[in-house]
Amino acid sequence: GRAAVQVAAASVMLDDGEIERRVRLIRPMDQHTVPLSMMAETLVSAYERTRAERERTEERRSLETLMSNLPGMVYRCKNDEAWSLEFLSEGCSELTGYSPGELVGKPATVTLYQLRITDLPGGPDDLFMASAYQDNTVLIGDSDLFRRKDGTSFPVEYTSKPVFENGDLVGTVVVF
Repeated sequence: GRAAVQVAAASVMLDDGEIERRVRLIRPMDQHTVPLSMMAETLVSAYERTRAERERTEERRSLETLMSNLPGMVYRCKNDEAWSLEFLSEGCSELTGYSPGELVGKPATVTLYQLRITDLPGGPDDLFMASAYQDNTVLIGDSDLFRRKDGTSFPVEYTSKPVFENGDLVGTVVVF
């Protein structure tokens, strides 16, 4: 194949509504009628996409670094019947002995109830997350005693806050 430069061409909307991006290949030895401004716009557009991707990567890396260095544990639950665990920080391993991967997707109501040493009068549904959902407020809890995977215990003080996206309750975040 011969060397070529890709230049953006007119996009086409398909019947299903998807936009098909098109490019035009310009070869050094071919005669062409593409204005230099179009080539410059293509280069600027590619640069901006690359820069935006670098910024997203840096933001992700920064957040991962922050979360992995937090003392304690942070987790997020979905707003479903079981309050399924959808994210756990690395502090989970240090505190509970369970890796985040062992708990993601499991119901928080069951998982946290089993970790908790002091039984609750209302059972699993009486956890601190329930109040945050019902009241839509930030809750700062009293001390509890939880059990690690190896059977040893550790004290827990928690903060629970409901998470909203576009006005809809989508879950809760708990820190302890």
